[in-house]
Amino acid sequence: MKIKPLNPSSLFISLLFALSSVLSAYIVLSSNSFFAVAASESGNDANYYHQLATGASIVSVNLWGDFLVWLGSIEFYNRGVISFFLLLLYLTISFIAPQLAFVGLLRSIKSARKVRLWSGMLSLIILFYPSLFIFSLDIYRDVLMVFLCLIIFAIVSYLLQSPFSLIKIFFLFNFLLLSFILFKLRPYLGLASIIPLFIKYRLFGHRLFYFFGFLVIFLLAFFISGFLDPILNYRGSEGFIVGGSSFGITLLNLNPFSFFGSFILSYIYQVFGLYFSSISSVFVFAVETLPFLFAFSFVVRKRHLLDSYSLYLVYFFVIYTVIFVLGNDNLGTAIRLRIPSYLAVYIVSLRLYALDTYFNQLRLQSHS
Repeated sequence: MKIKPLNPSSLFISLLFALSSVLSAYIVLSSNSFFAVAASESGNDANYYHQLATGASIVSVNLWGDFLVWLGSIEFYNRGVISFFLLLLYLTISFIAPQLAFVGLLRSIKSARKVRLWSGMLSLIILFYPSLFIFSLDIYRDVLMVFLCLIIFAIVSYLLQSPFSLIKIFFLFNFLLLSFILFKLRPYLGLASIIPLFIKYRLFGHRLFYFFGFLVIFLLAFFISGFLDPILNYRGSEGFIVGGSSFGITLLNLNPFSFFGSFILSYIYQVFGLYFSSISSVFVFAVETLPFLFAFSFVVRKRHLLDSYSLYLVYFFVIYTVIFVLGNDNLGTAIRLRIPSYLAVYIVSLRLYALDTYFNQLRLQSHS
């Protein structure tokens, strides 16, 4: 029996079904004890923020905590309302992220049937992204940070593809402001959003050897100089010794070769998800990591199509993942930290797919 290809109308119905499923899941889970379960799985962050907002005598460690304290001080804090607002942000992310792949492209490129189908598929992937959904159920900062990242990506696309003007200065100011806010929410995420804008060399070009060679030299130079010591000390001499999903990999007090080998192993575990400590880790790998690996491999194969905007997202992915892998030794935390980097790769892969489809059509037309 011949299987009919997916068409836009059936994809639209799938998106509506996914949206209603997410909203139904939110209603069911938020009315039960899921908030407590989610908090226990991610370091009790939500309960910690709730205690901050309700006047507990504990110290806020980031801008999100400061904001909730301020809401509590003016009696505008409501845990349920903020959680629902974050859910709406999560739903917004699932629809605007694919559109960021088409910024600056011709209408004929993004309107192709195959491209529209893959854009809808990406929305479905994000809607059914378990970790992102979980962090939209309570007062975590993660969904807000992802949303701010997408706004920054949109601003960067304008900065890289438009001539100098007063409006461009305005957008640059907003880019720096939002990056600073990200820095106050999660310092290395803010840095990873700023640094790629000033990288002018096409390191991730046709020859991967030069790119990875530069990355190895750069990383080892920072390690030998002691520049990485603060983040490695945070990781500890035995990795994270608590937590069922800790790897127990240390990066301290090693020679350069051992350091690099341990770092590569930790990177494979955290970014590519090849560490299975439980059934849940296998599930996360199947649902979250496998789609990412497909997108990542496509970006590598089609890297000759990368433009300045795509390169920014690639460099963001590399810088951000390298930093959090250096400082983290826990799979559960890595699943949480890698969300922005996964979305960046998804956006690049969809953009390259649109360009590749367009150029293939041009070649077919020229031969006909």
